Amino acid sequence: MPQDAAHVSQPHAAVSSAQHLERHRFDNGSVTEVGATGHDLVVFGQSALPMVLEDIAERQRSIAALETSGRIHRLLAENSTNLISTFDAH
Repeated sequence: MPQDAAHVSQPHAAVSSAQHLERHRFDNGSVTEVGATGHDLVVFGQSALPMVLEDIAERQRSIAALETSGRIHRLLAENSTNLISTFDAH
């Protein structure tokens, strides 16, 4: 709330924001990769560490699929004896 903004100070100079990757285990036993980001704040005179956890497993699978596709297309282009061209319809 805007009226509470005066009670929130900037992050401590001695503690920087943190960002790292870790594995998270759910109650059902499944495990996923998450990116965790946190910032040290003082709110109403109390230290707080708000954290954001982001499931990055799908993004990692997409990156791996894109890298695989790139390798396949590169192999085709490097080993083809035919002319290869691409056209942009836009």
